[in-house]
Amino acid sequence: PAPQRSVPDPCERLTMDRVFELFQDLSEKKVWLDGVIPSRAIDLLESHSREIYEKWAPMRKYDAEILYKLSDFKRLVNLLYVTRLAERMGISTKLDPVLSFPLGANSISILEAALAYETIMTGEVYPLGDRLTTGMVPVIKKIVDRQGKTVWEYSPQPRQVLTERVSVLVTDILRAVMDNGTGRSAKESIRLNVENEKQTLSVTLPTYGKTGTANRFTNSSFVGFVPGPDEKTGEMTLKNGYVVASYVGYDDNRPMKSRHISIYGSAGALPLWSDTVNVIVNSPSYRKSLQMADLIFDTGSSEIPSSSGALERIPLSPGSGLPATLQDEPVPGNLPSALAEVDVGDNPWTLKRVFEPPQGVQNGKE
Repeated sequence: PAPQRSVPDPCERLTMDRVFELFQDLSEKKVWLDGVIPSRAIDLLESHSREIYEKWAPMRKYDAEILYKLSDFKRLVNLLYVTRLAERMGISTKLDPVLSFPLGANSISILEAALAYETIMTGEVYPLGDRLTTGMVPVIKKIVDRQGKTVWEYSPQPRQVLTERVSVLVTDILRAVMDNGTGRSAKESIRLNVENEKQTLSVTLPTYGKTGTANRFTNSSFVGFVPGPDEKTGEMTLKNGYVVASYVGYDDNRPMKSRHISIYGSAGALPLWSDTVNVIVNSPSYRKSLQMADLIFDTGSSEIPSSSGALERIPLSPGSGLPATLQDEPVPGNLPSALAEVDVGDNPWTLKRVFEPPQGVQNGKE
C-alpha cells in the first residue's frame, strides 16, 4: 500500500510551510508511480541493468556466451536444427527457418515426403550417391546384359539419421493419427486376404501416416507406411516396411472446393493410399515370405518395438492430451495412450526431457 500521510483540509489555505510539513517524512523511495509501482522498483531495475551491462560490456558482441542469452538467437538455432535434420532425412528443397515453419510455410514434393517417412520408419536414409537429393530414388534397381550378367545393381549403403528411440516415438504419433486422428477412416482398411479351400480370411495390418490439406483445398495428400515381412524369418517388421505417398490435385493448383464439397487429405488422398497399399500387401512378392498361419493367429509382431524397453505406454487425458491422472476417467482402459519416456511412479507421470542430435555424417565424419 501507498505510504500513509495526513490529508489537508480542503478549505485550508496551503502555504509553503504547510507543504513542507506534509511531505517532510516522504522519501523518494516511498513515492508510487501512478499508484502501481514504487519508485524503489525503478532503482532496482536500473541497478540490475547496470550490473548486467558491466558484466557483458568487456566481451565481444557475438561471443557465444552472449548469444545464448538472446531468445531470438535460440529460436533461430532451433529452426536451423529442424532444417538441417530435414536435409539429412532426404528433403533437398531449401527450407526457410521461419517462425511459421510448423504451420506449413515451406513446400516440399510428395517424393521428398516419402523419403522423409522412410527415414522415420527405419531411422536411416538410403542415398544413391554422396548427396541426398530426390534423384536418389532407385527407379532402376538392376541392369543385366544379354548373357544375364549383372552390369549394375542397386546396393544401398544406409546412413543412420534417427536413433531407435526417436524413430519409435514419431512412429507412435503416426499410429495415433490412424487410430484417433484424421486417418481413422482407414484404420482397418489395410487387409491381407488369406484364402484356403473353405473360406477367405482377412488379417488387418497396422498402419501409420498423416493427412495433408493445403490452404484453400488446393491439394490433398497422405503419406504413410505399413510393416513388411523379413525374407528370412517371415516376421513382420517396420525395417522391411513399405512407404506409400499419394497426392490429389489439379495441374493448375486451383481449389478442390465447391458449394457442396471440399476435398480434404482424408477425403481425397487417403482412399487412394488405402487402395494402393492393399494391392501391395496382397501381391505375391509381399506374401512369399510370410508364414500365413502365424500371421492369422498372432499379429502382435507387426506392432512397433518399445525401443529396448526404455519407453512406457501411458494413458492420456482426452481433454488436455497430457498424462492422465486417476480423476480423468473412471475406466482407464478407455483412455487414449502414447509411448513416452517417463519415470514411473505415483500419478502424475514424470516425463523425461532428452535431446538427441541427428546421427550420420558430421563434418565429414560418421
